[in-house]
Amino acid sequence: MAEESKPQEPEYEIKQVKKTRITQIKTHNLTPELIDSSLIVAWKNIEKNLLDADNLIKGTNNARNEVERKIYANRSKINDEWREYATTSEYN
Repeated sequence: MAEESKPQEPEYEIKQVKKTRITQIKTHNLTPELIDSSLIVAWKNIEKNLLDADNLIKGTNNARNEVERKIYANRSKINDEWREYATTSEYN
C-alpha cells in the first residue's frame, strides 16, 4: 500500500509581541530653589557626624586587631626566642 497523504497543516509563524505598560507617576522634586540653604548645611553636618562615627568605629576595630596581633606574635616569641629572658610563670 502506498503511503496515505496527510492533509497539510497550515504553517504558523510564531511572533513575540513586546508588551509595555506606561503609567504616569506624580512626583515632587526638591529643586535647589525650594530647599533652604540652612537645611543643606544641616544635612551636611549630619552626614559628617555619621561619617566621623563610622571612622571612629573602624579606627577602634583596626587598633584592637593590631594589639591582638602583637599579643599573639609576642606570645609565640616568649615560648621560643625570648625564653631565656622570661620567667617560668611567663612562658607556661
